[in-house]
Amino acid sequence: IKYGVPFTKKCPKNYYKAGLTVQTAEKGSPTYHFYRQDRSGRWSHKQGTLPIEYIDASGKTLWAPHLSNRNYDYSNDGSGINYNKWCNYFCVPRNYWKDTWAI
Repeated sequence: IKYGVPFTKKCPKNYYKAGLTVQTAEKGSPTYHFYRQDRSGRWSHKQGTLPIEYIDASGKTLWAPHLSNRNYDYSNDGSGINYNKWCNYFCVPRNYWKDTWAI
């Protein structure tokens, strides 16, 4: 994995771009969430057992996850998840290129 890739930098051949965000302790139980850039250039993400989504918490298409709405605590009472801190983008080897131990 190549760490610290800027949003505007393209990943090398046989890699795809991913992004990481977290919910910090001051917003609830700490947790994390990944986004993946698809071949179309759009971004997708998958929350737990839910289907893959191509939209943010506002229902808008994901073009730049670091700028998207990541607040899934719709009632603002702490019962949902608010990914309030953006971490970074990075490049991940595709499974056919390097073993990522993905199931």
